[in-house]
Amino acid sequence: MPTFLIAYDIAHPRRLRRVARELERRAVRVQYSVFVFRGDDAALAGLMTELRKLVSAEEDVVQAWPVPPGVSPERFALGAVRPVNAPAVVVAGATRFVPRSVPPPTPPGSS
Repeated sequence: MPTFLIAYDIAHPRRLRRVARELERRAVRVQYSVFVFRGDDAALAGLMTELRKLVSAEEDVVQAWPVPPGVSPERFALGAVRPVNAPAVVVAGATRFVPRSVPPPTPPGSS
């Protein structure tokens, strides 16, 4: 299934919360304003259509970039990376629990 990185820069706090909530329903947050979305082009278009209703075309920006097949979004990461391919996720209300962290793959050529 195709993977996309989605990032936003929203000027108004209320719109920001609405966009963040919509993305949290349909994608995995990996940074404050960056999400990983898995779905085909039609699913991405549907998501972007929903987000278009929540943003100001004059003040805000939402962008999506495809992640090449075979490349994990965690591949080139440093620090306290949130796992994108979690082994399991337990959802309780609005709280999500990831039972254990999955270390990112080591980039080729590094040891």
